[in-house]
Amino acid sequence: MKNPIFVNGAFDHQGAHNKKSALITGVSGFLGRVLCHQLIREGYAVTGIDKTPPIPATQLALPQNFIQRDLLHPHQIAFQAFDFIYHLAGAASALQSIETPEQDFVQNLTITFRLLDALRACAWQGRFVYVSTAAVYGEAQQIPVTEEAPTRPISPYGASKLACENYVRVFSQCYGFRAVIARIFSLYGPRQERQVIFDILRKMLLSETTIELFGYGCEVRDFIHVADAVNALFLLSKHTTVDAPIFNICSATGITIRELAEKLASIANQNPERIIFTGYSKNGDPARWIGCNKKIRHIGFDLQYSLSSGLIDTLNWFRRHYIPVHALTK
Repeated sequence: MKNPIFVNGAFDHQGAHNKKSALITGVSGFLGRVLCHQLIREGYAVTGIDKTPPIPATQLALPQNFIQRDLLHPHQIAFQAFDFIYHLAGAASALQSIETPEQDFVQNLTITFRLLDALRACAWQGRFVYVSTAAVYGEAQQIPVTEEAPTRPISPYGASKLACENYVRVFSQCYGFRAVIARIFSLYGPRQERQVIFDILRKMLLSETTIELFGYGCEVRDFIHVADAVNALFLLSKHTTVDAPIFNICSATGITIRELAEKLASIANQNPERIIFTGYSKNGDPARWIGCNKKIRHIGFDLQYSLSSGLIDTLNWFRRHYIPVHALTK
């Protein structure tokens, strides 16, 4: 029987089942909720950990167990109960990291180090999936960006995530568990209530005024649907090694923010002439990001969503959850 998991002050025994067990840190976040749902569909027993409980969402399963706590103090958790750990918890904003670098350092590097040290202390021998970011590359020197490209972060966020990658690799090599590192590019999809696509939809569909966006519109991003990202993480969990290989999670297709906004206007039957750009770019944002996904495709990954189908999926979700509420308040 596996060790019990400490959950909200009580012990929950999972040892009698034959399911593989997974822990998701940051389970209440956008990516964590979708990953949790997919793992449960695959037959995994899922425990989630986060500072706040996951909000119930239509069509998304909740973790069978939930641990509400800050990962700054992870040592009371019985990690030996888990076959897989997906580490998603941490800060995720380049701009906020520039404004509050110490907070970013603690939420990314300190938390990741303490989690890894807890795994070392209990001699954990499972599979570890670390969710990193394309921000470790900084301004791309060559397009598309491969996993071998120079890592030159331009924000404390990118620097802390890169440092976390190195700690994951070194701890994996020194202490014997297997790991993999996933560098995710621009994530989007239903239930993401922030970032550029949600911002465009909010301004486009909940107002009749000008749609004002940051930058010049010529900035290039590589967008990947959350469902594709989750499928990639699930695939990568089977390709962990003590050398912690690195994989880009991206669509390998770039689009300018202006083209993106106009594409959204087209599928939402909105006037693209409402779109204007401020000329002000956020600190820490690179000018161009297009990733190369040949490495992960080589092990069997394939995209299920084109950008067009993914934007339609996101638009339909937005209309279901925001338009009726907005109409009632008029």
